Formats: sequence, C-alpha cells, structure tokens
Amino acid sequence: MSAENNIIILCENIKALRIKNNLSKKEMAQKIGIGIKSLTAIESGILPRSVNATTLYKIHKEFGISIENLLESRIA
Repeated sequence: MSAENNIIILCENIKALRIKNNLSKKEMAQKIGIGIKSLTAIESGILPRSVNATTLYKIHKEFGISIENLLESRIA
C-alpha cells in the first residue's frame, strides 16, 4: 500500500474514531494533543505536521487501537 493511501486511511480513521466516540472536534483535538484547525484538516484528508508519532501513540492509548490498524485498515 502506498504512503498516500495510508495517509487517507489514517485521516478517515481519526474522523471515524471521533464520531464513534461521540466527541466534538474540540474534545477529540484535546485528547490527541492537536489544535482544532489541525483536526479539521485531518478530517478533510490533509495530514498536517502536528500529527506525528506522539499523536499516533496518544490515539493508540486513548482508543485502544493499534498503530498498524490506524494506518492500514479502515475502522469505520
């Protein structure tokens, strides 16, 4: 799978986790340590620089999903 496809999947998965857990954008952004503007970009399919390994680790811990699944499998 290409890196571009992984980014698309990651963006879709972050949005799906927010919706599945009934979180507002503000709540989700706080949980994963990024700004609302960055989260909005993610949900539009753009991966900002603020999303890094630390962010992925926070998502993994907060939502109990492996980093591999975040990047490679659609969870929605």
